[in-house]
Amino acid sequence: MGVSNYDVRYLSDIHTIESLLLVRRFKFWQSMYADADAHAGLFCALFGSIKGLEYPLKDGKLTAAATPWAWQIQRDIQSASIVDSKLADDFNQFGIASMHRSNSFLKFHRKQLLSFKIEHEPERARS
Repeated sequence: MGVSNYDVRYLSDIHTIESLLLVRRFKFWQSMYADADAHAGLFCALFGSIKGLEYPLKDGKLTAAATPWAWQIQRDIQSASIVDSKLADDFNQFGIASMHRSNSFLKFHRKQLLSFKIEHEPERARS
């Protein structure tokens, strides 16, 4: 029986392109949220509303009207929450648009995202 791709990557400490991109996106969003006032235009584009259109946020949660980028940010934060439960608590408390209030988000060590805890091994076929 052969060795799975996951096992080879784990043993060789090689990460997927997806996980490396996650680290880069997370770094970008941390820098944006760290100085949210300076990047207000970006946050307005992501989470703001346009008269006559559905609002992309309701009670701090994304709605169907949210942009694909907002959904990507949410998935990235949820991925990081797997290795940092405080981040998950802050995300539930503050919501996606207010993560600049979360010290656990702003100080999260992105290298933790390269933990194999968040890379899920596909179920092996049963014979």
